[in-house]
Amino acid sequence: MRPALLLLSFILFPAFALAGEVEFRADVVPLKMGQSVTASLMVHTDEKANAVEGMVIFDESRLDFKGVKDSASDINFWIVYPKESAPGKIIFSGITPGGFSGAENIVAGFEFVPKKTGTTSLSLQEFVLLAHDGKGTPLPAMLRSLDLIVEEGVAIEVSKELDIEPPEYFTPVIAQDEDIFNGDAALFFTTSDKQSGSVRYFVKEYRLPILAWLVPWQGAESPYVLKDQSRQSYVDVKAADVAGNERIVTLSPEQMPSRLAYGIIALGLLFACFAFFYSHRRRPNRS
Repeated sequence: MRPALLLLSFILFPAFALAGEVEFRADVVPLKMGQSVTASLMVHTDEKANAVEGMVIFDESRLDFKGVKDSASDINFWIVYPKESAPGKIIFSGITPGGFSGAENIVAGFEFVPKKTGTTSLSLQEFVLLAHDGKGTPLPAMLRSLDLIVEEGVAIEVSKELDIEPPEYFTPVIAQDEDIFNGDAALFFTTSDKQSGSVRYFVKEYRLPILAWLVPWQGAESPYVLKDQSRQSYVDVKAADVAGNERIVTLSPEQMPSRLAYGIIALGLLFACFAFFYSHRRRPNRS
């Protein structure tokens, strides 16, 4: 995971390193049984950084991982969107154009629901913070774990406002390098949702906009390796929140298909229409 992160930090961003601090911050303390808690991973650094990666470790017998909230994240592009790679392990890797520094930089929020009462903890492993210096210099950081205290009791239900807003507008980016994905062009994208904080992504590629509705959406994660490496296709990226609100962004082809290709496609469609109407016209009347 780290070689790709290092290489992408060189590609996308134009050493002296100071120590930083990385910690979890819970939005509910203490926690009741049945009550969800979001633990935000915070980075504090005096040296500007542009990339992070790591693994969140938790006790799966005590906590149920529900998902990621990234609406307030300072990470702009996910190389590996936070996901549970194995029971009790959540991996992530991301980069930020222009970098970030100072206190209160949010990587992501991790939502859990307790399974048992008592004390359990969240911690980090294999954490890497890279400097925004064009070299991918690792920045030393102190890692702090978080103890969660779970008590008996009934969680108070909080009414949620109806979510009618789509995810935030975003701009997908296509990058290509010989050392990434065997030199294939890849699509990078990320956005956030103010209310739910959880977004799913879908992608489709097509040559003719008039026939775009015939092409099915494919569930996708960033980065997404393009199927049409010639870059003659339109690429649609759809972000959808848990309430069903959607935002679609379209990238135009870098190379438009030739007039000959359009002519062949048009002739094919014309022939198909002619064959359809001709077959119906010759169909015998059975009445």
